[in-house]
Amino acid sequence: MTKKFKASMLKDEVDQYSQTLQFPVKYNEEEYIVKLYPFFSPVKISELVNDLAVFFKGLNEEGHSIDNSEEVGIVNCFILKHFSDMQFYNGRKAKNRFKKLYDEFKYVINSEVCQILIKSFPVESMEKVYEKIAEVIETGKKFERDKANIINTIKELPLENEFLKEKALNEIK
Repeated sequence: MTKKFKASMLKDEVDQYSQTLQFPVKYNEEEYIVKLYPFFSPVKISELVNDLAVFFKGLNEEGHSIDNSEEVGIVNCFILKHFSDMQFYNGRKAKNRFKKLYDEFKYVINSEVCQILIKSFPVESMEKVYEKIAEVIETGKKFERDKANIINTIKELPLENEFLKEKALNEIK
């Protein structure tokens, strides 16, 4: 007879996400401790990817863009933001808040200390973030293809009433 699998059995697996590593960091003759969470939970990875999307959209709406060569560095900054206790700019209502965060990220991207911290995360955890980003990008592309197909289908409908056709097209866009 087979045993029933219980959700409570997953506790040990999920407990790993609260484990921390502490790294002493010496900067400008001062000692600091940076706490890292080396194992990334699926929920926290989703939050990171959502925040990343909001950041890129917000930065674009503020009229700024990111150089393609900095994209990986920006993702690494979000990893530090979500999986360490390192403090980042958090002016939620400030004008140009995404630009201010981006400017701060530029320091992080070019910091040897932060590069060492990023390399301290397990490769498997980092891969999970990049896999989720790739999944979200692919889902977005599929959505855009499906949307384009629906628009083309509506345009090809033999509707005599152009108002209805335009209304349907506007709803989809």
